[in-house]
Amino acid sequence: MEMNKQDFINAISDVISQSFESFKEELETKMDQRLQPIQKQLNSIEDRLGKIEDRLEEVEDRLTKVELMLENETGHGIKIIAEGHMDLAQKLDEVIYTMNEIKERQEIHEMYIKKHERILTNIS
Repeated sequence: MEMNKQDFINAISDVISQSFESFKEELETKMDQRLQPIQKQLNSIEDRLGKIEDRLEEVEDRLTKVELMLENETGHGIKIIAEGHMDLAQKLDEVIYTMNEIKERQEIHEMYIKKHERILTNIS
């Protein structure tokens, strides 16, 4: 039985196709074996990254709460302190004014005393 050219080409093509399929399956198996540990590591990294993202969201929420507290409570506290200082400044101004009035009266009294001392000295 003699093989013609086309039959020969078909036979070689079949052998090459079978060899290629076998090589392809072996290559896929080896690649899967090598990629499995990498895939496990990637899954682990994704899990850890997810946990980090969750923690970051918690930190952002807490930071927002702290910022709001600082705006509301601290600002209100500063306002109260400022109002207290204004009251103290006003009272200080009143005390200074009163002291100046007392000093003026004292000077007037001293002048009257000196005047009366002179009068009494001249009488005696």
